[in-house]
Amino acid sequence: MTIISWYIGTFLTGLLFWPVTRRLVPGWRDGGWILSKALGPFFMASLLWLLNCLHLVPFGRAGALLTMGLIPAVMALAVIIRQRRSGGGANAMALSGGTQNIGNPSVGREESAKSSDEVRKADRATVRSGLCPNGISTRFILIEEMMFLGLFLLCVYIVGFKPEIYGTEKFMDYGFITGILRNDWMPFEDIWFAGKGVNYYYGGQYITAYLVSLTGVGAGWGYNLMRAFLTTMTFMLPFSAVYEAMRYFLTRDTRANRADRVDEAVSVKPSANTGKEVGVAHKAKAGAVDKTAAKATQCGKHIGRTAILTGLLAGMATAFAGNMHYVIKGLFGPLIARLTGSAYNGYWFPSSTRYIGYDPDLPDKTIHEFPSYSSVLGDLHAHYINVIFALAVIALLIAWVMRRMEAAKQAAAVNAAFSKEAESDAAASFSKKDKSGLDASFLKMVFLDPVIIVLGLMIGLFRWTNFWDFPIYMVVAGAVILFTDMRVLEGRPGRVLVSAIGRLMEMMLLGTLAALPFTLSFDMISSKILPVTSHTMLKQLVILWGLPTAVVVLFFVLILADHRRRKGEMSRGRCAFLNLLREIPAMDLVMLIFGAAGLGLVLMPELIYVEDIYGGAYYRSNTMFKMTYQAFVLLAIVMAYAVVRLVRERKKWLKVPGILLLVLLLLTGGYTVRAVKNWFGEDLSPAARISTDASLFIRDHFPTDEAAVKWLEANVSGTPVILEAQDTSYTDCGRISAATGLPTVLGWYVHEWLWRSDPQSVAERSADVRTIYTSDSPTQVQALIEKYNISYIYIGEQERTTYGTINDTLLQSLGEVAYSDGEHTYIMAVNPGDE
Repeated sequence: MTIISWYIGTFLTGLLFWPVTRRLVPGWRDGGWILSKALGPFFMASLLWLLNCLHLVPFGRAGALLTMGLIPAVMALAVIIRQRRSGGGANAMALSGGTQNIGNPSVGREESAKSSDEVRKADRATVRSGLCPNGISTRFILIEEMMFLGLFLLCVYIVGFKPEIYGTEKFMDYGFITGILRNDWMPFEDIWFAGKGVNYYYGGQYITAYLVSLTGVGAGWGYNLMRAFLTTMTFMLPFSAVYEAMRYFLTRDTRANRADRVDEAVSVKPSANTGKEVGVAHKAKAGAVDKTAAKATQCGKHIGRTAILTGLLAGMATAFAGNMHYVIKGLFGPLIARLTGSAYNGYWFPSSTRYIGYDPDLPDKTIHEFPSYSSVLGDLHAHYINVIFALAVIALLIAWVMRRMEAAKQAAAVNAAFSKEAESDAAASFSKKDKSGLDASFLKMVFLDPVIIVLGLMIGLFRWTNFWDFPIYMVVAGAVILFTDMRVLEGRPGRVLVSAIGRLMEMMLLGTLAALPFTLSFDMISSKILPVTSHTMLKQLVILWGLPTAVVVLFFVLILADHRRRKGEMSRGRCAFLNLLREIPAMDLVMLIFGAAGLGLVLMPELIYVEDIYGGAYYRSNTMFKMTYQAFVLLAIVMAYAVVRLVRERKKWLKVPGILLLVLLLLTGGYTVRAVKNWFGEDLSPAARISTDASLFIRDHFPTDEAAVKWLEANVSGTPVILEAQDTSYTDCGRISAATGLPTVLGWYVHEWLWRSDPQSVAERSADVRTIYTSDSPTQVQALIEKYNISYIYIGEQERTTYGTINDTLLQSLGEVAYSDGEHTYIMAVNPGDE
């Protein structure tokens, strides 16, 4: 029932947000169904967070249910108001972002009013025939939902072989969730720095806690169900977005030719033939139409199959693939060892993420992780949770470009329908406004674009969910907007600047306002950018990033070859670039931008790094980690799209290397299989499965603490401060605060040092905790208890291991024993009135 509750909860958040998503991605085969599964929880949880930060709605299940229904209710109200204002029917053009007459100022207000019916008809026809020939497909949505459910259940099953949150940074991630669930108001109190709010981007864990609260599954189950949900969505979102991208490319590439053949077959020219001859001609033309329609149907099936295979490849490359390190060292490692006569010691899956600086051992140790590694490892860290929201941004950018291109073509078609005289008059009357680029209709199109508004809010809130992704995707979105505007608004540089800069500034403003409740209480962890003093070995760069680089370069060569073939000869200089920009297929342009951004993120840590507390051999570790993580996501999507484009190419000099690159990409997909066996064990039979409950780590790793933790959960409400042993990061200290969500004086030393950039206060707390456990001075201990407002002191095996001799007599004299197992563990209530 717990799994069912989670599934129903995530299903409903997506379903209720679906009406909004359908308006953001008009023409998508599933109407944005999969995309809604990411946007729904993101915006509903964010809305509750905003209301909570304003102290309007406390965090909890009631608030989660309220915001789950509030967004669709507001959307329904907006639709009703819009329909009344428009006289009972909303203009379809408005749903596509107000794109009337985009890029063409020749249509004036009078002409637009006279042609409103033509505009609506043309726009509807464009959406049907250009973006989604068959409209939203219920069958396709059902197929996607079955794919989602099947993969989700498989992930839940596999997680059950290692469900405990023990090792790496799981204590921190789980503690964030339990801490949020204990707090009524945000920002929640730091579980490892009592009395202060958490100074880290906690939005991902907050969204997890939101779903846990909404579904009522509890933190233990919710932690692992979120892991399964993330893995599933990391596959499904690229599948949906790249499926639509490839289908759009294939449809726009072939539809015009098919339409021309149909028009030629059905056209009736003036003739002096007899009625009998006319009838024969009509029969012949009807036969031609039937043959053309049959070919179109067959072509449509081919497009559908190609798009689905491309989507599946994108999902695999993003969610399950590793890098070529696995292929060379893991897959072919034994063969290479035999050929070279060297020893082969097996393959451990983290090796693909700890290669630079480790093999060989050098004083420049870096991290280059990717989603499949995070999925198997099980840390619900900020960079991993935010992957599905970054993928949602990528999907929205793809949809925005589709809509912009179709709207521009529709506007051109409508404008062409007017007489030359009217067109000339309108062009003259709007010439001044066109030069300035500031007429009302254009500005409305720029600043009231719903996708841009949603993108601004999402990317802005990345400062709350994963700060590094904020600048990355703001730049990516800005590049997509700029180059699309240069293409759509060709020959109007003023409008290009107004549109691109205006949209980007709007996104920045909306994002800044949305993230304000977080940024007002957040101190930047690191902000100084410095040049690097070491560089990655060329061999290592080739192994890690050679495959995506080869795909992007060859894809660009394909684009140039296609352009040369169409134009016969490329023009030179500035005109050559503008000519290429105008003629390149829209989806090829988007993927090329994503590819360039991905390779740029790979290059950045070789040039600069962001200074933080990590120094010495690890000075650029965090910078490379956060940048290349998103590089992997962007390049995975590009590789799936590009290799299919290459494999479909007729020229062998492009097709053959394309097939080779496709094979290598498929081989990287074996990484997850190897990683699952490494981490979860070779025996994946039902009998070997443990549970889905992450909270079992207390039972399995700290059995003497199990009863005490259950007592705290059952008897202590609110967020009174507890005291437990503290130590450096990645140790067993902090297990009680992580398990219960109760704040302790100090948890993991290095993490708090990183978050607060204040080693002095962290060192002071560390010394004070030791003093309370070991001092012989009642006055000194009592003063420290009051200083940190401690209510409960926890004494267990970990405390005795950390501090050696503990002054039990003194501690027991300070209050009453609230809990004791009579042997290993007891809890002193030293100030219970402050709960």
